Amino acid sequence: MAVPTLAQTNVIVAFTTTNSIALNVGFAGFTTELLGTGVEYGDTNMQHYAAMLSPGWLLFPAGETGDAFDWATGLTDTNSWRPS
Repeated sequence: MAVPTLAQTNVIVAFTTTNSIALNVGFAGFTTELLGTGVEYGDTNMQHYAAMLSPGWLLFPAGETGDAFDWATGLTDTNSWRPS
């Protein structure tokens, strides 16, 4: 199978900050792709470094593991998911 050649495109992004609006504390957060890493929420090192970022929320499951997570049971189907 031939790999398609993609055209290179330049994109210009500009931000106007003269009328900025402050975000509420805790507005930002990040995803936590912990399955397959050996890191757990109870890991004090993980807690220490995450606290330095002051996230307002953590999203779990995140990334590829979210595809195998069953929200009804709270379990991950390990037969259908493998870390990439």
